[in-house]
Amino acid sequence: MKILLMVPLNLGLAKGDRPPFADLGLGYLATALKKEGHEVFIRGWNIKSGKDEFLPYLEKINPELVGVKVFTRNMPDALASTEIIREALPECTLVVGGPHPSASPPDETMADFSSVDFAFQGDGEKGLPMLCKALGQKEQPNQFQDIPGLIWRESGKVHHNHNLLSTDLEEIGLPDWELLDPAGHLPPKASRKQLDGIAAPISVTRGCPAKCTFCCAHKMAGFPVRARSPRHVMEEIKLLYHKYRVRHLCITDTNFLYYKELVEELCNLIIEAGLHIRFDTPTGPAWNILDDKLLPLLKRAGCSMIALGIESGSPRIRKLIKKEPESISEVKHTVDQLKKYGIGAAGYFLFGFPEETHEDIKATIDLAFSLNLDHRAFELVYPLPGTPLYDHVKAKYGLAKLDWQKFDTSNSPYHLGEVNTRELRRYLSRIYFKILLNPKFIYQSLFGQNTLGTPKLFLKRAFQYRW
Repeated sequence: MKILLMVPLNLGLAKGDRPPFADLGLGYLATALKKEGHEVFIRGWNIKSGKDEFLPYLEKINPELVGVKVFTRNMPDALASTEIIREALPECTLVVGGPHPSASPPDETMADFSSVDFAFQGDGEKGLPMLCKALGQKEQPNQFQDIPGLIWRESGKVHHNHNLLSTDLEEIGLPDWELLDPAGHLPPKASRKQLDGIAAPISVTRGCPAKCTFCCAHKMAGFPVRARSPRHVMEEIKLLYHKYRVRHLCITDTNFLYYKELVEELCNLIIEAGLHIRFDTPTGPAWNILDDKLLPLLKRAGCSMIALGIESGSPRIRKLIKKEPESISEVKHTVDQLKKYGIGAAGYFLFGFPEETHEDIKATIDLAFSLNLDHRAFELVYPLPGTPLYDHVKAKYGLAKLDWQKFDTSNSPYHLGEVNTRELRRYLSRIYFKILLNPKFIYQSLFGQNTLGTPKLFLKRAFQYRW
């Protein structure tokens, strides 16, 4: 079967920036499908084409099945993309998967995506090849019943199967890097401090044990943290290093630092192999392992930045959203520890939580600029399906479901706290102007770690949120 795996078209309907890296999820699916003999194409984030560029491409490869990966923030583009595909290829099997369908109730997913045939929740590496096989069996009885995570319509009803999370991540294999093409995404010298070479993402774990009220990660990957072995990860790092000249790794999973022994062993393997790489990583709830033993080892192995999901500077809000660690003092201690060992620290902050006041927002801003951070990023909270926040929005505004086709994640009509959306956006605009005028930021943009597009991106955000 000829299969196209893709992210939504860049139609300008959804607000937000497209990721600079290859999409690992599509790469893993491609590996699973090619094992079964299918011909696979990937159309990723680096292709910024609209409808006019996409249709000739679609006609040329003429896929029998198209799979679209969907995030909540690009739902308008995703919905429009599926309609374009259905109109161009009426006989094609159309499937959606990814974070949004994984978190959204199956009935809502199929109501939103009226033109698709199937949807998947959770890991798709086992289920999607099974679906392709079932489609080739031509209407066998109960042909979809055993496919994990599958959602489909039958006799006017929406059916869905329980999602089966992969317990052995190594069995899945490595992403198909030939199709992902690391060099085609981020130019080798996008960062002035980056080692000569290419940058690429890599994933070590799946799952998240945290119960933050605004996040649906567990809906996609479950609560247990499942991990690859250090030697299996090292196999992929060596492949990227030697074959694709990758010298900067972006570890995408928030729980890479969850298992201390795994991190220690991997760092030692990198050091023993003599690989001159840099890597950065976000961290989930496992801040406590960043101690005087692990941090020097991370630095020696090439760790250049750790991103912290700090979210709020208000103790009251942190408790309400179940954010770990709850203590502000622990946040400050972790940042100081990172700087002590020469590892960069980035902080992510959110505004717009239920019950949040002007005083809470000011506490977050004060904390953000009091910490010795190398990078700061701010965003408005929006209701992800499958979260308590989503249920709160529906209850507060009397909604059966949100209309994602019209929903703008950066300009929500549904403010949750005492501060309305217009005021929240003005806070963000002032913050980004403040960052742009900061001497440290200017220096980093000229001589430091910032990518060449960072000042342009922040200026865009400053003006975007002003109105």
